[in-house]
Amino acid sequence: METKAVQAAADLDSARCRGNWAAIPDLARRYKKYHPDESVLDAVACIEAELFDQLQRARNSNNRQSFSGTDAGHQQDTPDNIYTPSPIPPEKLKTFIQRLQDITSNRNQDLETPDDRQAQFAKIILSRVYYETGQYDKSLEALQNLALNINDATSGYGLVLLVQARTIKGICYEKQGNISAATDAFGAAWDIVEQHLDQKSEMLAWWIEQSLYYGTLLRLRTGAPPQKTLRMMRAYTRLVGSHWPSQQWRLNKQWIIFRSYASYLTKLSAGNVTFASSPQQAVSELCQITETMRVLFRAFQSTSTKKQISARAIELADITVTAHDTIGWGDPVYIRQFLHFLYQAKEHTFNSPSITCYLFFTLVRVGQFDEARYAFNSFMMLCGASDFAKLLESDNVDAREISTCATVICKRMSILKDSWAEIRDKTIQVLLAGVTLYGHHYADGKTAAIMAELAVEIVEQMDMGKATQATCYHSCGVAHGVLASQCDSPDTRSDYHKRSIECLKRATDYQDSWQSWYELALQQAVVRDLQSAASSITRSVQLRKDHLPSWHLLALIYSCNQHQDKTTEALQLLETGIEQSKVLTILGDIPSELPVESWTGEKTSSEYFHLAESYLELSMSQIQLLEKLEGPEAVLGLFPELFTLHSKLSADLGLQDGSISSQNGSRKSSAVSTSTEESTTASAAMRKPSYDRPRANSAASSPVPPRRMRSSSSDDARSDRKPATAASMSDLHPTRGLNREGSKSLRKKSIHLIDVGFARRIGSSSNNSQGSSRKNSSSTLLEGSTTTTSSLRRSSSVTTESSMLSLFAPSPSSAQVKTSLFRSTNIFINQQRERWYQLLIKLWLLSTTTFIHAGRIEEATKAVMEAEEQLLLGQLNDANVWHQLGVVCIKKADETKVQDLRETGLDAFKKALAINPDHVNTLVDMARCFIDMEEWELAESHLDRATQGYGWDHAEAWYLIGVCHRQRQDMQRAKECFAYALELSETSPLQPFTLLPRFVN
Repeated sequence: METKAVQAAADLDSARCRGNWAAIPDLARRYKKYHPDESVLDAVACIEAELFDQLQRARNSNNRQSFSGTDAGHQQDTPDNIYTPSPIPPEKLKTFIQRLQDITSNRNQDLETPDDRQAQFAKIILSRVYYETGQYDKSLEALQNLALNINDATSGYGLVLLVQARTIKGICYEKQGNISAATDAFGAAWDIVEQHLDQKSEMLAWWIEQSLYYGTLLRLRTGAPPQKTLRMMRAYTRLVGSHWPSQQWRLNKQWIIFRSYASYLTKLSAGNVTFASSPQQAVSELCQITETMRVLFRAFQSTSTKKQISARAIELADITVTAHDTIGWGDPVYIRQFLHFLYQAKEHTFNSPSITCYLFFTLVRVGQFDEARYAFNSFMMLCGASDFAKLLESDNVDAREISTCATVICKRMSILKDSWAEIRDKTIQVLLAGVTLYGHHYADGKTAAIMAELAVEIVEQMDMGKATQATCYHSCGVAHGVLASQCDSPDTRSDYHKRSIECLKRATDYQDSWQSWYELALQQAVVRDLQSAASSITRSVQLRKDHLPSWHLLALIYSCNQHQDKTTEALQLLETGIEQSKVLTILGDIPSELPVESWTGEKTSSEYFHLAESYLELSMSQIQLLEKLEGPEAVLGLFPELFTLHSKLSADLGLQDGSISSQNGSRKSSAVSTSTEESTTASAAMRKPSYDRPRANSAASSPVPPRRMRSSSSDDARSDRKPATAASMSDLHPTRGLNREGSKSLRKKSIHLIDVGFARRIGSSSNNSQGSSRKNSSSTLLEGSTTTTSSLRRSSSVTTESSMLSLFAPSPSSAQVKTSLFRSTNIFINQQRERWYQLLIKLWLLSTTTFIHAGRIEEATKAVMEAEEQLLLGQLNDANVWHQLGVVCIKKADETKVQDLRETGLDAFKKALAINPDHVNTLVDMARCFIDMEEWELAESHLDRATQGYGWDHAEAWYLIGVCHRQRQDMQRAKECFAYALELSETSPLQPFTLLPRFVN
């Protein structure tokens, strides 16, 4: 009998917790049967079931959870205006009030009997009736002097009634204007639930949702302390994401809370208010919110109209982008999930500029550049730029057509009165991002320049602020610099250079930013205005001292021939740049997952790639400067460290996939043991720390080309630079080159590979005893040769017995290859792999040049063959390798007087020109050969092609064309060419200025 009584009580309590009101009458009778001495619980349960039915009929709703009205009324809720359904006329619930008053009156407050305890709970139901009829004062009065047994109120339906009481109290206080008491009541409701999260039921979930919903919005209304507001928001999110029966929570309320939550975090972050233990934790919290909102968005699709779905898609995209732009975007995996949502949103919206804009930025952010271009074109069409495609088809940058296109866009924006400012700002942002996409990642200077000019024209017509104008002029200047480097027309190229400098100067006038000063300095250096360039880059360094390429640019200016006495100061500048930039520390701690690009100040993978590449390029400049000071023999011992550096960076960047390696695949690797200390010492040897600091400026006159050939442009422009990322450098150990057995089959299959007979003919033609001696001594060290620490530390020349194999063989390393920065292959990664191959090829070609300068033709031959092998592995075709092979052949021919080698060299030059008809160094060196052969017309045609094209600033080209004019007795013309060649020679750096990056941030 006792067991049945307990079971009857449990069944009744469970039904009330689940809101199964239809079963209550039967369960109440059963409870009364086994508890004949009690009269309150069964009566109150039946009254509550009848009350539910009456409320449902009064509110005309079929949703058993909608006690206070349907969810639709909450769609427009804000912290200042929370929807409440109209009260039910009191007369409709008069009988309920009377019956409950009869039960609660004249009861003992000592709670001695079960009926006394249940009568206290009946007061809560009475308060509920007053609340539903709008009698808020009486509702609060009914809850006064409420006495509950703690054991009864912390489990089962007793806990539900306690939370219900506190929720009703909070809403009533809010209706009376007592917001402080209301928020306290809602907070108390969560306090009790938080202590009993193991108690789960539908009715408990319903009432705690009411408390958290009202509590959150009221705290936002009153500007409560962030921790109190966030406590309510996080509690709501916690229950939604748990196994609570919160799936019954109403969608519109959830949307309101999560929308407010994301906006609140954005506001806190914008105000520099810390709300999480770390930036990563803040981003993670935001990601949880936006992911939940995307789930809600999918749930809405089955119950909403197309117009409503479209509006919610745009709203969710706006919320997500605004919040993440302020707080951070985090893991690219999450960004790709948001990208998937944007594609879905695009299907639900009709030509929404906002969705298309977000799609473009997100695609660029994850490195999907091809898709981003399509999104860009779509956005421009939506902005009214229907003639934009025609602009891109024009041969030049037509200012009138751009102005017309800008006018059309501005008129289209003015039609959108409510959102024109937002669309205007987005249009400028998309155009500027497009400039970077096309100019930086696709090396399309013309398209980038047109976009930049269009942005400038729009901001001029709309008279936007100076900060925006500065940004637009900055991009315009950089884009025209890229375009000038790709232009082979002297007059047009000169115009582009002038426009670039003009825009960058205006950008610095509007905004004193280090980026604009750096880009201006680089552009001034390209046109050989070194004095102005030194002044500009000095200002850039003053504004930001840790930008490595800025120091590199200043050092290259000091490396020019007109600064012969400042070579040591140039080395000191490079050392200072490494110290100020803390490059080794930064490259020693690369996050495993980063976005490709960012416009919100986040760290990006392109930034790390760029820094790694800049450091490698700077190290090459150090070697060249040291060679200029002490001769080629002095630097041969430093090349192993440079190859080790490349191998280490390849591994840590996730680029060493079995292809990229500085080890020779046709031979067994030599073991070269190098420690972190040795690496640092070798770098110090290259930097030569004893040099004094140079002055911040330099005097240089801008050279002027003779007569019609006067122009401004650059050759070998690195406008197609792709950013490179970084590696773990805190413990720099040499890395073993990966197995490249596959290179043999590649060598056999390639139809473009260098004729191995070239090298054989070079080697077999050696008749001088010095060359034989070097070859023999090198052979004795071929196996097991290592580079010692002392050879890296000293700045004196290495011994002539050092072979190319012993110098450049990479060594084993215990360093682990990091997880790739990107788990999926995309265009950006492909670009970086190709760029990294090109850098390795450049290293081999630099070593080839140094061997040539040292008179070691055999080692130079082996080095250039290594460069050729990298071409095969990277599936590239580089004119520089063929050119360098031609140079080696010609040098060997000059030593041995073997005419066949000269013909071989000319064949190599021809193959270089077949790959790149405008390869300046090949044109010049081939012309020199023709001059030696007294083929003057051929020489002059090659030199004209060089000087009128990308070799406009090549000093030797102008000198040789002067020689041609002198041979024709055109002394005046020869004199002009010689003078211009001298000016160029004085302002030529050891490495071209164009190797430095553009589009810095």
